[in-house]
Amino acid sequence: MKRLIFVFFIAFLITGCSDDPTTAIVGEWAGVDVPQDMKFNSDGTVEMNDRKHGTYHGEYTITGKGELKCNFERLSRPVEMTVSISGSKMVMESKSKRKEKYKRK
Repeated sequence: MKRLIFVFFIAFLITGCSDDPTTAIVGEWAGVDVPQDMKFNSDGTVEMNDRKHGTYHGEYTITGKGELKCNFERLSRPVEMTVSISGSKMVMESKSKRKEKYKRK
């Protein structure tokens, strides 16, 4: 019985240490190494404020594995990235391995 409790405790610690991107992404993010801010809403809408090109509105979907897909009104193709979130930090990585870092506002 003690072993079973220990296994559940370890499983809880492991899952509690990483943020589920499907819920953790909701909120406002400031670009650290990119000139843009992102706002992800719980209703699946997204707003990107690019400091050079203005504001983009759209919709997003994200899986539990952190696969993000954004469809912006002003862009002809969806933006697809892999997202990892830890506390107040988010890293978005493109398929070409380009990384963008953000911090929670």
